[in-house]
Amino acid sequence: MTCRCVVNLWLKSNLSNQNQFTEVNYVESTMQVSGRYTSDLKEVKHSIPQGSFLGLIMFLLHVEDLPINIQGAKMVLFADNTIIQIRATNEDILNQQINRVMQQLLIWFHVNGLLINTKKLEQCHSTPGRRKVI
Repeated sequence: MTCRCVVNLWLKSNLSNQNQFTEVNYVESTMQVSGRYTSDLKEVKHSIPQGSFLGLIMFLLHVEDLPINIQGAKMVLFADNTIIQIRATNEDILNQQINRVMQQLLIWFHVNGLLINTKKLEQCHSTPGRRKVI
């Protein structure tokens, strides 16, 4: 058996026939009642187990081409975070560039079957400060 076959078998075993459930422990302080809710076991059809080593590797492989497909921005990928850096000489040009980059990102995410979690988006705007000479 070749190395490639072993890797393929390993990937298949980690990505197929997966099931998951949700378990929630709760405490109702007003009634001083505690308990546990467990959902039914459901088949996972399109996912990688969250928190798994394989999940991180698969995610990185999936997004590795993102920086070369986005023009007008520098991208930094770390684990499951992406930093997009855009420079411009004034605010109007910056806004235009942000819109162009966002359009490219939306297309890339759509083509690759991913969604942008807008609740986790943050924007940081910085300008070079003027230094006082003492």
